[in-house]
Amino acid sequence: MLKRDLFIILVWFIISLIILTITTILVYTQVINISGRSIFLFINGVLLFLTLGFLVGNVKQKKGLINGILYGLVIVIILMLIQVLGFNDKLTLNLLAKYLVFILSTAVGGSLGVNFKPIVK
Repeated sequence: MLKRDLFIILVWFIISLIILTITTILVYTQVINISGRSIFLFINGVLLFLTLGFLVGNVKQKKGLINGILYGLVIVIILMLIQVLGFNDKLTLNLLAKYLVFILSTAVGGSLGVNFKPIVK
């Protein structure tokens, strides 16, 4: 089981790096306007968490909603610790709402992932 969990996180990490690299290139080449950057980054976050949920549901092939919420919660807790402890930011209601949307998108992705053929057996 631990092997599958590590595989899910590794694949999600690689997909995240690819998407974030493309996003960075688009911002630096000014294809994306700086004023729309926060909305664009939020949409990227939702897509990344949706992808994580899809991978979790697809690999586990059961309880996609619960597994998606658990994985999303773990990643959100890590993000909160980095943001609060690393950058000395405060937890605001807006930030908590954003993290809740990320967890919900992971749950939706997990529910969708269960319905597809497994990537890894």
